Amino acid sequence: YHSKKWAAILGYGREELPEPNKRLEWFIRQIHPDDVELIAKAYSDFLEGKTEGYLVEVRVKHKEGDWIWIKGSAKAIERSESGKVSRILGVMQDITERKNLEESLRQNEARLRQSQQVAKVGHWIWLYHKDEVVLSDELVKIF
Repeated sequence: YHSKKWAAILGYGREELPEPNKRLEWFIRQIHPDDVELIAKAYSDFLEGKTEGYLVEVRVKHKEGDWIWIKGSAKAIERSESGKVSRILGVMQDITERKNLEESLRQNEARLRQSQQVAKVGHWIWLYHKDEVVLSDELVKIF
């Protein structure tokens, strides 16, 4: 079973999804090629009983053609006597906005480092709750 919200994250109505017995194969085809191995390993280890569940962050193709980031997690709620997973409870969350903000932060930090190198300036931050001072790489070079 996949909820309306699960389908909506991908841009679909539930009625547009493939039949349940074809849905996993379809979903795998929606995963970004660079992320397929990651999710395949996590899912395989989970099904084989090597892990109790899995948590992955991967890119998935939205119905409109854009790549969105999702966080998927699952846990076995029932296993056979041999340990094979027979029922799964899973959750999927759209984390595209968070991933975009993280990338923007990385780019801004890189620009700050480059600007400090060019200008030969640095900075320090006092983490008062830890009573710790953090120095930028350029400030360390200066002193």
